[in-house]
Amino acid sequence: MKYGRNIAAFPISTYDGRVREWGLSKREYFAGLALQGICVNTGRNSFEFENTLQIADKAVELADALIKELEK
Repeated sequence: MKYGRNIAAFPISTYDGRVREWGLSKREYFAGLALQGICVNTGRNSFEFENTLQIADKAVELADALIKELEK
C-alpha cells in the first residue's frame, strides 16, 4: 500500500481500473483526523496554541509524521 502525501485516501475507479475521482489526499485526510482529535482534547493534551493557525499547522505536522512512519 502506498502512503505518500498525495496518494488518494478514497479513490473511486471504473471497471477497467482508471481512477474516476480522487477525493482527499491521505495527507489531507490524516490532517483532518488529527485536527478533530486536537479540537476535542483542547486543554487535555501537551499542545499549547495561541491561535487557530497553530492548531492547523500542528494537524498537518502530525499527518506528515504519520505518513513518514507508514512509509518505513
